[in-house]
Amino acid sequence: MNELITIVTPTIGNSTGRLGILCADLKRYTNIPFSHIICDDGTHNVEEQIKLADHHNALFIQNAGPTWGISYNLNYALDHVNTPWCFLIEDGVRPSVGWLETALDWIDKIGSKTWRGFPVGMGGCSSLQDWHLAMADVWPGISVGDVFNHRIDRHYFYDFSPGWNDGYWCWKRLIPRIIDNIERGFDKDWERDVLLTKQVIMNDMESLKKLHPQDVKQAVQKWAGRDSWPANRTSFEARYPGPFLIINMKAWRDVGKFRDGCTFFEGHLGIRMQMHGYLSLGLESPPFFHYPSQGFSECNLASGPRHHEDTDDLFRRDFGYDHMDAPNKPEIINRFITEQNRRDINKDLRSVPVHMEAGWEKWL
Repeated sequence: MNELITIVTPTIGNSTGRLGILCADLKRYTNIPFSHIICDDGTHNVEEQIKLADHHNALFIQNAGPTWGISYNLNYALDHVNTPWCFLIEDGVRPSVGWLETALDWIDKIGSKTWRGFPVGMGGCSSLQDWHLAMADVWPGISVGDVFNHRIDRHYFYDFSPGWNDGYWCWKRLIPRIIDNIERGFDKDWERDVLLTKQVIMNDMESLKKLHPQDVKQAVQKWAGRDSWPANRTSFEARYPGPFLIINMKAWRDVGKFRDGCTFFEGHLGIRMQMHGYLSLGLESPPFFHYPSQGFSECNLASGPRHHEDTDDLFRRDFGYDHMDAPNKPEIINRFITEQNRRDINKDLRSVPVHMEAGWEKWL
């Protein structure tokens, strides 16, 4: 097994089906052996999960409490990691070709080095939501609104039989299909984040200027689709790097692990990484396809009490600002890393592309 990194998958509820597909996809789309920890958050009946983990040579553990919740399960899981790095990949995702090859190359070229004197605390990998795929008719006949609002079961996302996940979906492949659907008038019922994605892709500045600047910044970073994998394979400073994290375990311990009760675990960790002089980065990587919010939807099947707090209340108590403003306040995030540091580091990072597995050339 690889001695540099451990894959960690948190799970909850009746997860056996999606866990099995994740485990199979992880092996299918890498040629590198890896250690895998699956950590359940107090589900009452885990016999099938244990059998599945054994079948895939993964270590199954369970958060024993006495308090449960997203942050507690993550901290319990990462406390079992013995390698210098871990890769947090939740169970509601499907990976792309070369996911681990790229991650290990990133650690070698970027994560293990210091940049203008600053070590790297973590790197967040690219992702696409299930409704992004629905916007592009990856699953014919599946409504974008039904996917976004979770009004239908998950067969379209997890079923192997349609073979939709060939491992090579990316923005360059999706955007022409999304624009075609917009031009054909199939966007009439798009709302909230779906509508925002459309506005970003179509560069609708009149609509975007009505939003909070941080909302627009994050949306453009995540959903603009241009200058993305595989043509762009570089890293950049990102205070909110997303939940698919390659984590420096020393840094994670140094900053106090994940914040108890915080469901926006990656955002809170990203701010604290920077407050302690660690870089929090984003990485244009093979995308993870994400079915969101499963940590909440099946918590009724697990033990309690569960500790989840309101994100803005928690951020205000800890940082003095809500989660939208906290990462932009100089008194919080410029204690060690100045704005000039960030500009210099981003310039340096743009010159270091990471590895791309064969087959992605079609989408350059």
